[in-house]
Amino acid sequence: MIHRALKVIRQYHDLPLAQLASELEIPKQQLQKLESGEKPVDTATLEKYSLRFDIPKSSLVMFSSHINNEKRVSKKFRETAASTILDISEWVLSKNAKAQD
Repeated sequence: MIHRALKVIRQYHDLPLAQLASELEIPKQQLQKLESGEKPVDTATLEKYSLRFDIPKSSLVMFSSHINNEKRVSKKFRETAASTILDISEWVLSKNAKAQD
């Protein structure tokens, strides 16, 4: 789910993939794989997003499904809430894109 969050953040700020990759100093193909979920997101990448977009790393970690030492109920709730937030964000971005066409 973290990959969806990273993509939504980039799209919300209306940044092309190539531009963000350049700013974060990572290859465009690597960023594309991170955003598609093909490659796992590491701590260094979360730190770069945190600094670039002025978002606390803890807020980004909320979207990660691989956090240790969680109780099952809280993990399920967090995953459901995070997924809903992303669904709404993606819907708003899609609606805005259609309105601009």
